[in-house]
Amino acid sequence: MRATVALLVAATALAGCVVGPDFKAPAAPAGAAYLPDGTPALTDPGAGEARQRFAAGGPPIDWWTALGSPDLDGLTRAALANNQTLAAARASLAQAREVEARARAGLSPQVDFGASASRLKTSLLPEGINQLGPVTNDFTVGPSVSYALDVFGGQRRLREEKHAQADAQAYRFAGARLAVSGAVARAAIDAGRAQSQLDALEALSRDDAQTVALVDRLVSLHLKTTVDLSTAQSQLAADRALAPPVRQQLAVDRDALAVLVGKAPADATIAEFRLEAFTLPRDLPISVPAELVRRRPDVRAAEAELHAASAGVGVATAQLYPSLNLSGAITQESLSTANLFTGSATGGFLAASLAAPVLHGGELRARKREAIDAYDAALATYRQTVLASCGQVADVLQALDHDAQLLQSEQQSADAADAALRAARARYAAAQVNVLEVLRAQRELGRARIDLIAARSQRFLDTVQLFAAMGGGWTG
Repeated sequence: MRATVALLVAATALAGCVVGPDFKAPAAPAGAAYLPDGTPALTDPGAGEARQRFAAGGPPIDWWTALGSPDLDGLTRAALANNQTLAAARASLAQAREVEARARAGLSPQVDFGASASRLKTSLLPEGINQLGPVTNDFTVGPSVSYALDVFGGQRRLREEKHAQADAQAYRFAGARLAVSGAVARAAIDAGRAQSQLDALEALSRDDAQTVALVDRLVSLHLKTTVDLSTAQSQLAADRALAPPVRQQLAVDRDALAVLVGKAPADATIAEFRLEAFTLPRDLPISVPAELVRRRPDVRAAEAELHAASAGVGVATAQLYPSLNLSGAITQESLSTANLFTGSATGGFLAASLAAPVLHGGELRARKREAIDAYDAALATYRQTVLASCGQVADVLQALDHDAQLLQSEQQSADAADAALRAARARYAAAQVNVLEVLRAQRELGRARIDLIAARSQRFLDTVQLFAAMGGGWTG
């Protein structure tokens, strides 16, 4: 008993000892800009097109509402509620929290209750008597307690590790929500682009049909030949052949939206999007790198994994030191049930055990080195995640300016092609050019309209990319 008390006193004196490093989050990036020349002033894309600008701050929580599409809002809410990738991430988060709870339970005393009954008849031959001994009964009942004293903090470091891992899973879940909402927005914009391009191709086919009708009338007046008519009809067929691949892309986008909202394409009702139904946000949120690393779930997840690796070093270090366990029980033991729960039946014990590693062939020190290496790997992963996030922002900042420049050029090209077609038709009607000139002008206008729609959709896509790169309104 004195030895047990001595062990308890020593354990109490060491109770505050926690081996291993205390985690400190890495310093945030010191720079205030993502590009060598700072944040660019976005180019004015021209009359009739929204001019965007950068504004300090982060995206709104429901960032997709900035695109001004109620149909997109509804699809995004449905995806966040029903997407199966999110369901898996949600379950993984719940699992991680239970692992953390299990580690936390290791710091508490373990109390069990037991009961036993036995009936014994022994032989008296060892006593020199050739007969059986009397029958005896033995009844035991009572609680037992065991407690592992966390003298060097191994259990506390384990709890810290599991808590950090659960936090990492929470950040991954937030990242999955951002990825799903971004995928919905991109698929909807792509579907809108495809539908608007189909509308433009239908307009091109109508222009081709008008040309065919014009040539046919001139042929009937013997002002043009059937060769001109065949050429015009061939152009109409060729332009109609442009539509099926775009329809296929539209079908792919709509099917993707169905899967994102957790339904099979046959069971989903997806709204018909057109690019014109979206509103391009004029103010684009941007925060400095030091704020970015607190806004992005992937960076926070990498930081939490680094924290877990740091705690893992403490867990491995604690295994190099002795462990102390206390156990005890209070029992009621009697030869008959009638005497249970009486003072004479009361028994019990209190024990302390000490175990210290002596020779493990270098395994424990290898575990510690392994944990340190894991921390170094997690630190490099964290740094790479921060660099990648800053690089992503830098890319999209430049892309948005280039998008505006491209849109300006595509609009000028479309205006010029439209004027050229009107002039070609007038000259053809006056017999100044052949039908090939008209068809060439029509094809140039059709291509310019398709390219203009693509340039407009790219501005939306890169705007969505900026919202995602800035963390999508999430704050943890």
